[in-house]
Amino acid sequence: MKRHRQRGVGVAAGLLIFFAALVAYASTGPKIAVDKRQHDFGQVWEDAQLECVFTVTNQGDEELVIRHVKTT
Repeated sequence: MKRHRQRGVGVAAGLLIFFAALVAYASTGPKIAVDKRQHDFGQVWEDAQLECVFTVTNQGDEELVIRHVKTT
């Protein structure tokens, strides 16, 4: 009887560790998604006002912080 109880405790502990690792793995953190990576306006006139919108979303489960944006 004692042997079965020890085995049951061992199995329960193993399952607990497995599910804890699974939950930790499922937590993805922030994940950036952008609708397009670049946009080329082609040839434009001097002093022309142009606009392009990039939609940025966070598909992760934690806060996404954008610290730096670079344009060319």
